[in-house]
Amino acid sequence: MAGEMRKLAVQIRRDFFFVAPEDILFVTRKQRKTLIITVQGFTYATADSLEKLEGRLNDERFFRCHKGYLVNAAMVKAFSPWGKKTFLVSFAHTEETALATLDKAKEFREKYGI
Repeated sequence: MAGEMRKLAVQIRRDFFFVAPEDILFVTRKQRKTLIITVQGFTYATADSLEKLEGRLNDERFFRCHKGYLVNAAMVKAFSPWGKKTFLVSFAHTEETALATLDKAKEFREKYGI
């Protein structure tokens, strides 16, 4: 299956869960865990670093919009100003939000033609 990304294997304690990249809304860090938030409403908390998951999700659809957030560009609904140099990122299918810096919001618009 050339060009098609396989599922992401996520280890949580001794279990492995398999997540389709297209189901991921965003990935973030919280309380020393990396959280993978999905369209289905599941949250996977893993010890893997955000950088490690970013490398494994090396795909055009994923964009690092903030030091603490990696978003699925296909799921982004809007960027709304939130403070002086920050944007609140909203997604299709959920009330969950992420943050983006002003520079990263500009880069996102340029990269994805928005």
